[in-house]
Amino acid sequence: MKTRFGPAAAKRLILAGVAVAALSLGVTTAVADGGGGGTTTTSPISWSIPAGQCSQFPADAVVSGDGTITRFFEARMNHDGTITRIYRDHAEGMATDGDGNTYRFSYDNSTRARNSVGNPDLFVGTITDSFTLKGRGPLRSKHGFSGDYTESADLAHFSIIARRVIGDPIAFGDETQFAPHCDPI
Repeated sequence: MKTRFGPAAAKRLILAGVAVAALSLGVTTAVADGGGGGTTTTSPISWSIPAGQCSQFPADAVVSGDGTITRFFEARMNHDGTITRIYRDHAEGMATDGDGNTYRFSYDNSTRARNSVGNPDLFVGTITDSFTLKGRGPLRSKHGFSGDYTESADLAHFSIIARRVIGDPIAFGDETQFAPHCDPI
């Protein structure tokens, strides 16, 4: 499953926004001197899976959640002058389905990409993404993927080649975006 560069879906736009904000807040200095350290932000998060979006749920099932997401970004200068970008996200909280049943959700994403001396404008690496929903109601969800990740230096474009997929997390193969299915974050 391969998706070529295209406008980023909400998930990547948020991640790119965090990266840009982190760079503007001083991560550039860490890159320049090799100091590392990164930037961590924590904020509220809300999501929903409308009826028909998740192939693993009954067609009329709806569920929405609220919680907290912690995002980490670091850009490290390597000994050879290349840069490694590290993104880590973790979210958790509570969710409710259309019948009032309650659930806990957990989301994790880890992305690591590095440019090269020969091509400093292209970062290549790996991505792992997972979303879990469990609770007292009838809906159960464990979806995720891992694969190869590529992004442009300006964060305007990215691509994912999924190597392993669990469940039905997002739409792969759409040239313009990664639409959420059962992984709404």
